[in-house]
Amino acid sequence: MMNRPYKKPVTDIGELRTPVSFYESKTSGPEPNQTGLTKLFYCYAEVYNPSMKDLEIMHSTSVKQGITIKIRDPLTDYQPQSHHVVIIDDFRYKNMQWNITDIRPDVQNSEFITVLLGADA
Repeated sequence: MMNRPYKKPVTDIGELRTPVSFYESKTSGPEPNQTGLTKLFYCYAEVYNPSMKDLEIMHSTSVKQGITIKIRDPLTDYQPQSHHVVIIDDFRYKNMQWNITDIRPDVQNSEFITVLLGADA
């Protein structure tokens, strides 16, 4: 039996298929409940279910529903912040706004950023 070294699955441009938009929530009127969204950044992402590590982070922050996205690192064009809101342009996530729960650079491939999204739905 041959021992083959483990090769991590590679994310390439073909995996980034789902459009995502990053927004900042702004107050649009004098009332506290009048908020509007300002679009900050648009890109394509690889969307997948959270890993065990992500589930532990979600559990510690009391997030009910979560999803993980991987985006190409935009460098100086945009840096995701924890107070930003993400909208995934996919019929399965229609009318859902996701809060950024965790942001981490992909240590295996520095060209990508992994973003954990959570919703209280």
